[in-house]
Amino acid sequence: MSFPLSLKSVALGAILAITASAGLIKKAESVPAHVCSTQTISKGDDWTHLASRCGITPERLQILNPLTNPTKLLLDHWVCCSEGTLPDHSYMTDPTGTCKTQTVSKGDTCEKLAGRCGLESTQQFRAFNPYITEQCSNLSVGQLVCCNPGKLPQISIEANLDGTCRPTTVAPGETCEALAKKCGLASLDQFLGLKQPNLKCESLAAGQQVCCSKGNLSPSPGSAPNSHNAPPPDPAAGSHNAPSPDSASNSHNSPDQGDRPNKNYKGQTCEQTLARAGDDCSAIEKAFHMDPGSLDTINQDYENKNHPLTPSWKGCNNIVQGQLICLTISCYSFESCTK
Repeated sequence: MSFPLSLKSVALGAILAITASAGLIKKAESVPAHVCSTQTISKGDDWTHLASRCGITPERLQILNPLTNPTKLLLDHWVCCSEGTLPDHSYMTDPTGTCKTQTVSKGDTCEKLAGRCGLESTQQFRAFNPYITEQCSNLSVGQLVCCNPGKLPQISIEANLDGTCRPTTVAPGETCEALAKKCGLASLDQFLGLKQPNLKCESLAAGQQVCCSKGNLSPSPGSAPNSHNAPPPDPAAGSHNAPSPDSASNSHNSPDQGDRPNKNYKGQTCEQTLARAGDDCSAIEKAFHMDPGSLDTINQDYENKNHPLTPSWKGCNNIVQGQLICLTISCYSFESCTK
């Protein structure tokens, strides 16, 4: 007995519906796009060099990469040398939820970091790092950034075996929040929880060294802790290391002496030290892990050279033994100190 065609169609449709609802029929999976062969843009590359490395003409390279501007090549970005799409470098997050990372280097921009991550755009890079501003103005050297979805890896905050900490240097205008991110810590609270005795978030100074982990800042090479590497003192002036009252005026601050604040002429209290015989700016900057040139910036008022921020400051070439010298500026930034 034969059934009309319409009944056969209805019956077949019903059978397909039942088997589909039972999960017996799978939807066709999308076929992944063909991945092209690639070259990475290196320092000194131009469009002709890239085409040559690809083994094709510059015109062909442009056809394969219509969104790439040949006159504005981005370091570490990729170009296609054949038909297809660029490889997906936004790798899957690992089972712990941790992202793949890159470390910010001097001169890095969001474009450069996106390229090193293998991403196609800065928008994709910022989506993985939402705290980074649209202008990419809050990157810090040494900071970890994500190259794919996930959270930054947890970094150990335990002290080194010798009791020293993992240090970083404060950049101009940096805040404690920025330092916490640069250190790779989970939060500002974790950074403040390190309880650094000389850390004051309201008075960070460019060139100042802070700890990113437990422990103490290491002394400069060849010097004792809390003293700086200067020429040997005149014996008649007293020993730097002796704790006697006679030598106190000739030694640097140490934990047993405590802070001896010295206010500059604008009433700001700074962290300071006493100059030793033969000291110059370079010796003091090395001892306290400061950036070269920062000591003069901290003590000099460039808007009023006749009235320096630190009393008696006459420049790096005129430091005298026993002179009080500021190591930090007690305000948010140097600019706000001079307003």
